[in-house]
Amino acid sequence: MTSKSVEHVADIEKSLRHIAAIIKQKGREILNQYAITPPQFVGLQWLYELGDMTIGELSAKMYLACSTTTDLIDRMEKISLSSGSKTRLTDGSSEFIFSLKESALSKK
Repeated sequence: MTSKSVEHVADIEKSLRHIAAIIKQKGREILNQYAITPPQFVGLQWLYELGDMTIGELSAKMYLACSTTTDLIDRMEKISLSSGSKTRLTDGSSEFIFSLKESALSKK
């Protein structure tokens, strides 16, 4: 690559990072309207996209320890995002499955 090409790539990367920061900030502003934290939202996104999964599977997707994911889900159950929006099931083994039943969230 020429030095001009490298400079152009660096400018594009800088612009993309700026755009990503703006999107992240706007997303947080929107999320503040709901009774949910950013990590809880990420968990719900994974469940919406992939369907039912175990705590271990969700933990792996979110790069969190299983205990952290369990705490996150416990808090989601306590605040009750919406009637029937989530359910903790068992598949007959010791694995718990977190299931997203509806995508509606309650506003603050």
